Amino acid sequence: SDVTEQNRLRQEAGMLHDRLRFLETKDPETGLLNRNAILQALDGQITRSRRYGNPLSVIKLRLDSSAATPSQSIGRRDITEEINHRLRWADQVGRLDDRCFLLILPETPVADAESLARRLVDESMYASTRMAGWALHAVATGWQRGDDCRRLLQRLSEPYP
Repeated sequence: SDVTEQNRLRQEAGMLHDRLRFLETKDPETGLLNRNAILQALDGQITRSRRYGNPLSVIKLRLDSSAATPSQSIGRRDITEEINHRLRWADQVGRLDDRCFLLILPETPVADAESLARRLVDESMYASTRMAGWALHAVATGWQRGDDCRRLLQRLSEPYP
């Protein structure tokens, strides 16, 4: 029998599925904004800061499990709850990849973002019993004149302390 129509429908379904994944904004595991959505939000905040000259800071958090034993596990939802508990309503957080999160802090000078990053690492995250065997690292930076999304993220790619 002729399967041409079935193959065409299968191919079309695959293309629609890919398109739908591109349009999704939430990370299914954490409920946070996914990579595409958080980068779009960052681009919008950069445009706003460029236009009005308002401060904008970002924090990149990386979860390192090298110190954890296989029996120790932590859900990314646990981390999400810890982060969201310490953010303002205007702040945004999203998942960049498997181990990295991006926090967008509008109207926030870089010194305040660095202070928040230290608190997230030192007080709340590292001391948590759920975090035993895990290490959280943070890098913060602020928007500067001439920055676009790519430039700002490059500064966040510098080595963690």
